[in-house]
Amino acid sequence: MAEILEVTNVPEYDNVITGLEYHNHQAYNSSKFESSDESRICIQSQDLYTLPSESVLNIEGQVTDDSTTDDAVTNTVRFISNAISFMFHEIRYEIGGKVIDVINNVGIVSTIKNYLSLNENQSKALENAGFGENFKRDATGYFNVRIPLKMYMGFFEDYPKILVNMKQEIVIVRANDDINCFTSTVATSKPKIKINKLEWCVPYVKVSDKMRVKLYNLVNQNDDLRLWFRSMECLLIPELPLTDRHVWSVKTSVECPNYAVICFQTNRDRNILKDSSQFDHCNITNLKVYLNGEAYPYVNLNLNYTNKQTALLYEMYCNFQKSYYRRSITEPLLDKETFINKSPLFVIDCSKHPESLKSTTVDLRVEFEASANFPAKTRAYCIVFHDRLFKYNPLTNIVNRVV
Repeated sequence: MAEILEVTNVPEYDNVITGLEYHNHQAYNSSKFESSDESRICIQSQDLYTLPSESVLNIEGQVTDDSTTDDAVTNTVRFISNAISFMFHEIRYEIGGKVIDVINNVGIVSTIKNYLSLNENQSKALENAGFGENFKRDATGYFNVRIPLKMYMGFFEDYPKILVNMKQEIVIVRANDDINCFTSTVATSKPKIKINKLEWCVPYVKVSDKMRVKLYNLVNQNDDLRLWFRSMECLLIPELPLTDRHVWSVKTSVECPNYAVICFQTNRDRNILKDSSQFDHCNITNLKVYLNGEAYPYVNLNLNYTNKQTALLYEMYCNFQKSYYRRSITEPLLDKETFINKSPLFVIDCSKHPESLKSTTVDLRVEFEASANFPAKTRAYCIVFHDRLFKYNPLTNIVNRVV
């Protein structure tokens, strides 16, 4: 209660930041960015304070269909949720010529991350990025999206500070075709996306004279600055064998996974008749992740979709927000019925692991079994979350990876 007596207090104003301006940077090949092409967008000037965590991709384009000129048939083609992300095969972020973070299978990974991380209100805001059922083109096929890069890579989500005096580059690789961006009731539809504008919009930060001197002295101390974030890696089996169980040796690395998300798709890749942003449970009854022999989860799942025995699977999905973002409550984007029927994700939390795993090579293995043989053309995805640490020197522009 003592603070109510402090009548002489003077209000404090934050005048350290004197300006925040978005600058648009275009790709070298901005006039042409076709299937399988690589596009680079660079910030060359190094005498800058940028805020990459708030940067976005601004994309303008048009949908065409080579298969027919019949408007009635063309109108059966529609965007799936997160459609524009499925247009990209890979996106890399580089600082000082060093790859800091990368995402492959961009559509799959960003869709899964959104299902895990967003609540209903946040998903509405991302309609502007093409996420959700309401994203549409106009009558002539044109569309415009602004995609926050924090939706794609852990660096932009986890590192909210300015970057001091460093060259930066975004490298974007388009997919072989755009079929996965759409669904249609006509199997012969061949929709394509023509990109008319691709820009990387980055905030430039202006600071007060006092702060400029402070940052100048920091740079001249020749000290390294640290970049800590969580990165995602996507691994896949293109087609599972026609059996009811499988052992998948996913990878061996020095990075210890904190989370592994496993999901399955049956005949959805490059199939215009099916939605690539949805997943299939494939009658999986049990699934475990092993890190050097340590099993996660410890108990069996004992799932049964016919008898609605799926409570544990949905609970594991909901708990991701509590564990990953350290929230006291969880606000899942998907209700239980939608989750089971359209996007069943096997979310394995292995963040609490023995200390020994942090100082040795880790073998990641996934074992799963089903109540029936896996359907033909079934893909398995494993999204691995792990920590990364880099350091950079704003005076020498040298970037090194620590972890």
